[in-house]
Amino acid sequence: MTQTLTLTISIDPGKYCTGVALFREGLLVRALLVRIPKVEDEEPVCRWVRMSAQVYKEILRAANPQEGVSLSSSIGDLISGTFRLACERMTIRPSRLEASNAVADLQGTLGSIVAVLNPKESVSYLPEQWKRQLPKDIAKGRVYTRLDVDEVLALEDSLDGIPQGLRHNVFDAVGIGLHSLDRRIF
Repeated sequence: MTQTLTLTISIDPGKYCTGVALFREGLLVRALLVRIPKVEDEEPVCRWVRMSAQVYKEILRAANPQEGVSLSSSIGDLISGTFRLACERMTIRPSRLEASNAVADLQGTLGSIVAVLNPKESVSYLPEQWKRQLPKDIAKGRVYTRLDVDEVLALEDSLDGIPQGLRHNVFDAVGIGLHSLDRRIF
């Protein structure tokens, strides 16, 4: 008997800011921006561990019904690993080899998050697979067009308090999740 995965977590990894979106039965219920402070002369692996621990902590906090989001059954899914993880993976372009260290660093962050979350199933997409070459403002608009009213309200509530210049991380996480749920933005 195949188990149906009702919780999908999507991630847009970053060095100090990671976008996270939580979908229950295919519907967006919460989006998060997880941030960690910069530490002078920190080894990358230490930052990866800090980010992955913070992502896990923030997801558990979001799943707390006292926070206004009814995801209490998601905690069991999270702890048992019976959820789907969708994330963005980066690629090194031959014309931009100087960016290879930055890409490797983001992949380290993502690998650490995957190890901590330990999902039952995972998928990853290159940016050109889930958003093609859409400018950020167009991608953001397309995300909104794929959401129903309750999802828009959940997203708007989630964005409250997130600085305007960092919201693209959240929109990317939502877009990645939508793509994994066959609700593509292009």
